[in-house]
Order: sequence, then C-alpha cells, then structure tokens
Amino acid sequence: IVSCRLDHDSAHELADRIRQTFYRPFELGAGEVFVTVSIGIAMTDHQGSTGASVLIQEADTAMYRSKAAGRNMVTMFDHSMRESIARRVELERMLRRALEHGDIQAWYQPIVSITSGRVKGFEALARWEVDGWMISPAEFIPVAEESGLIIPLGNHVLDEACRHLAWLRRNLADTQDLYMSVNLSPRQLWAGDIVETVVDALRRYELPGETLSLEITEGAMMDDSVATIAAMTALRSLGVRLTVDDFGTGYSSLSYLKRFPVSMVKIDKSFVDGLGQHESDSSIVAAIVAMSSALGLDLVAEGVETMEQARHLVALGCDQVQGYLYGPAAPSTVVPELLMPMALGDTEWAARGRRCGTTSRRR
Repeated sequence: IVSCRLDHDSAHELADRIRQTFYRPFELGAGEVFVTVSIGIAMTDHQGSTGASVLIQEADTAMYRSKAAGRNMVTMFDHSMRESIARRVELERMLRRALEHGDIQAWYQPIVSITSGRVKGFEALARWEVDGWMISPAEFIPVAEESGLIIPLGNHVLDEACRHLAWLRRNLADTQDLYMSVNLSPRQLWAGDIVETVVDALRRYELPGETLSLEITEGAMMDDSVATIAAMTALRSLGVRLTVDDFGTGYSSLSYLKRFPVSMVKIDKSFVDGLGQHESDSSIVAAIVAMSSALGLDLVAEGVETMEQARHLVALGCDQVQGYLYGPAAPSTVVPELLMPMALGDTEWAARGRRCGTTSRRR
C-alpha cells in the first residue's frame, strides 16, 4: 500500500514504473529470470473517508481485472467494479446454497462421429437454473474457481455423469461403448484426493475406467509437479482417459503431450470457427491432427456449428466432433432421444457424414 498524495494520473504513472522495473530480468544462480506483475490501484476520496480494508478490497479487485485482461497491466478501480464485487459475493452465497441443496444439474452434449453418425460419448456440463432463469457458466464457474467451490461442484458433476452413464448402460441397447467426458479443474487435480474420488464413483456405479474421460486444461499441465504427474498416472492406471481441453490456446507443447499420460486432444472452437475462411486455421487444425496421429491420441473438434466446418474436419482427418450442429447440451431426460438414431439405425446423421465427404483418415 502506497500512502501519499497522488492524483489519478500520478498514481497510474507510479504503478507503471513499478511494473516496468519488475519486467527487467533478475539475475539468479540458474541464469536470468523474467517476471511480470499485475497491479490494481484504489484511491480514497478527497476527505480520506474510505477505510483501509475497503481500499485493499478495491485494489485487489482492480488487480484481478488486470490479470483477466492479460496480466502485466495496471488497472485503476472504478465504481462500476463495486457492482461486480457485490454480484460476485451474492453469486458465491447462492452457489454454496445450490450445492448444499443439489440444485446444480449435469447436462450432456453429444460427441458424434461425422462419418458414421453414431454418438460416441457425451460431455457433462454444469447447468444452474434459478427461478426459471439459467445462470451462465461463464459467470458462475469463475466464482467457483476463485472461492474453492469448484471442488465440490466438479465432484458433483462427476458423480452425476457417472450415475447417468450407468443408467444408460443398464437400460438402453448398444450403449456399452459410450463414454462420458467430465471437466476436471486444476484445483481438483491438485487437491490430493481426486484419484480416490474417481475410484469411488467408478465403484459406486460399477463402471469400467475407460468409460470415463477427464478433461484437463493446458494450465493444469503447466504445473509440472510430481504430485500432478502422479495423480494423472494413477488415473490412467484405472483406465480413465485424460483429455487436453481447448488445445492450442494455452502454453502446452509437444513435449508436454509426450510427458503426460494423455489419451485425447480437443481442438479449440476458435480454430474450428475459421475453417474454410482462414487458411491459417486449416493449417493449425491439420498440424494438430498430424501430431495427434503421430502420438496415437484420439481427437475431438469442439464448437462445430456448420456443415462446411464438418466437411473440412473430415477432409483434414478429424472424425469426432461436438457442437450445435449435432446438438447443444441437454438435460438427462433428453439423452435417450439423442441416442435413438444410433439405437434404431436411423440414417439421418450418417447421411450428414456422407454429405461431409467420402474420404476420411480414421484411426
């Protein structure tokens, strides 16, 4: 905390000088080390009536805004952020109550083979409805991450996904090869009991490990710790698949895919969006397909919304897809209907696959 008489511009200038000072390399025994800082500034009024605790909270909010905007930035707190704080506090309170009462649901988005039209699996996604209105995951998931509620939330979705998959396998024909994909937060991975949590769920619902796929972020892989690798290795020993989510948008590299026991890669929607429009996106997708094939990894493309995108994916060698073209996430009661084309031998989705192209490099 800097206590001095500065106006808005002078405070920002001082903070920026601090930021630039940290940006210079530090000489350590192992060599040069580069760090960046994200700075938040809060200022009291002319009467100095704002208390220290409030100033710290406001500066902290502004600092997190700097991080969210890309880090290595200076952000000045403004009053619009105060509304954001109040909303976040209220959301956290509501989320705690929703988890206690079991109000968070798992909805399921199909993962489909373009060429065969068959549903290969589902991704379980958290959905929260309050008084008839859906609260966006983009709003409540960050709150869950920051508050630590992502651990009970993630465990709840995992349990619901396994329970529903077990029901499908018991009650519907031709579902023994289905798999369920569940997002795994870095906090869950680092909590230390994720392996026991997964073992309990698989045993409770009598599921083989290969029916479960856990999606991890590239950020989780960047935590190249012994505990992280040990947890991932233990999960793979159960037969559980490990999927790298949103591949290509973070900092992971080929070396990370070789070092970690992953079994599947998801191509991020941002690359799929540009297929057929931007040559660079097609080149990136082609490179990811070739890399996955060389490493023996399965591949899924996310966010497929048009037939043109599906055609390009088939031509590039990616067969498994999910997105609005094949259906949004839906409640568990709708899932049997999504499987009907597969169970009844309906040709509609297969025809979609044929319309997407007749050649495919399928693994």
